[in-house]
Amino acid sequence: MNQLAARITFLKNTKQFSALFNLRHEALAAGLDHKLMEAILMAGFVLKEFSHNLFFGQQLLAQNYESMAILYYLLLSYLGQKDLYGALALIKKSRLLQQKEYSAFHNPENANYAQLLNLPDADLYERLAILVMLYWESLGREFSYDNCQDEALLLVRWFDLLNTLYELGYPKEMMDELQKVASIVFPFEEK
Repeated sequence: MNQLAARITFLKNTKQFSALFNLRHEALAAGLDHKLMEAILMAGFVLKEFSHNLFFGQQLLAQNYESMAILYYLLLSYLGQKDLYGALALIKKSRLLQQKEYSAFHNPENANYAQLLNLPDADLYERLAILVMLYWESLGREFSYDNCQDEALLLVRWFDLLNTLYELGYPKEMMDELQKVASIVFPFEEK
């Protein structure tokens, strides 16, 4: 492992997200592997650097870096920006999300949360990326762009998603991750 990769891994493991995210340009120039780029996108999301994360993610996609984890963090960054059109455009352009094995999830009638639970051999990020894709697609069917600027509406729909997944028996690991997303994207004020 080269020195930059080792540094990124260390920063990720020690949760030094700001220092990690600041290495994004250097990592991209070095052509490091997907896992390290995913760690940088995760750091940008945790730091709420949504617009910078989206810019970096678009650079990754332009250089043929595409993984379910990268798509997951980009879709979440669009949520942080409250950008329905950006999220839907990413979904349509994604080579991974448009693969034949995922075509059943692009149902114009409803979201297939139960079907995803039974997807064989799916890893955590694959399931999470598809869940967030379904969230955006359902918003796209239901609302106009202006309505998706309303943080309260997005929050209600996010909790609707969590409730549905809980009722379907989704694993605790996924539920915990999606609850963490809510705490990052939707700032809860203590009174």
